[in-house]
Amino acid sequence: MHAEGACGFGDLHKTSYGKYSTGLSGMLFNRGSSCGACFEVRCADNMLWCQQRSPSIVLSATDFCPPNYGVPADYGGWCNFPRAHFQMPEAAFSLIAQQKADIVSV
Repeated sequence: MHAEGACGFGDLHKTSYGKYSTGLSGMLFNRGSSCGACFEVRCADNMLWCQQRSPSIVLSATDFCPPNYGVPADYGGWCNFPRAHFQMPEAAFSLIAQQKADIVSV
């Protein structure tokens, strides 16, 4: 994610979004109309990688996660249309899942 994000909120750490900011795939970003929206997410359906008791976190949409059509949507192209994907900082991800999982369902 960019330090300032695609939504134009400025330095995300100075505006208190910090680790609770998220980049959205095009499906969720909706040409910027989702900027500033809040999403409560939790790791789902993966006892191996989800944190115990499946805690939830609230993320603020501050950035766009660009597609990478050079790779399949289920193998690295997580932000490819029509996937709904949250690209969050490692600090936020580690609150809901083990970092080595890399990607989990929410």
